[in-house]
Parts: sequence; C-alpha cells; structure tokens
Amino acid sequence: MKPNGFTFIEVMISLAIVVVLASIALPNFAPVVANAQVRSTADQLRDMVGRARQEAVKRNVPVVLSAASNVVSLSIPAFGTAPAVQLTQFAPTANIADGAVTMTGSGRANAPAAFEVTSGNYACKAANGPVTCLTVKVFTGGAARMCDPAIATGSPKACS
Repeated sequence: MKPNGFTFIEVMISLAIVVVLASIALPNFAPVVANAQVRSTADQLRDMVGRARQEAVKRNVPVVLSAASNVVSLSIPAFGTAPAVQLTQFAPTANIADGAVTMTGSGRANAPAAFEVTSGNYACKAANGPVTCLTVKVFTGGAARMCDPAIATGSPKACS
C-alpha cells in the first residue's frame, strides 16, 4: 500500500528550489519598488501643489509649498500681525530636490518651479539607470504636472 502525501525529503527539495528561484528574482524586483516610490512621491507632491493653490484661494493669502531636507511642507508665512501657520507636511519615500513655490491668493504661482523626484538607491534612466525619475513642474497659472526628463521633446510625457 502506498502512503498518501509527501515525504520530508520531497518537501525540503521543493523548498530549496523555491528559495533559489526567489533569490534570482528578488534583486530584479528592487528597481520596480524604487519606480513605485518615485511615482508615489511625485503624485503626492503634485497633489500638495493643488492643495497649496486651494488654500491660497480659500484664505486669500500666499501659501508656500517647500521641499527641504526631504520633507515637503505647506505653510502660510507671517502676514501683518498674523503668525506663520504650518498647514501640513509629509516625508516622501523618494528623494525630492530642495525648492519652493509660493501660490498667491488668486491661485497663481509667483514664478514657475520644478521639483526633481529621484530614487535614493538607483540612478535615473537619463543616466543609464533602472529608475524613471520624474519632475513635478508648477506653472505660473498654478497648474502642476508630472513629466519625465529623460523623454525627448514632442512626447506628452516630456518636460518641454
């Protein structure tokens, strides 16, 4: 009579095969995670630009969106006798180049701005790396869009 199930040796061999296959696949998966972190951070940053614009129009005062030391914050600077107010901030999962943009009470940016979002562990595709780095551009009209600086002019995804 043949016993049902697997022997201990069969289970261990199967487990060893799974471990070998996983060790081959995991290093190739890390850039995928880095791409997702860059995309997520760029999405959050673009959303924060929209929030800065909304707060500026709602309160009819300038609102500053700043990125410094990898922390993005939204604040209202001191105005007249009113003290500065910190509205919100977030710590991104990818690197953001330092910069700032001020949204006026009419919802416009005081000057165009661009925030570079990169991975902390991998080079950008523009430098022959595996990660698609993104730029969040803020236009003087107050609108923001994400673009890929590695794509040539003429494509809707390009930063031109």
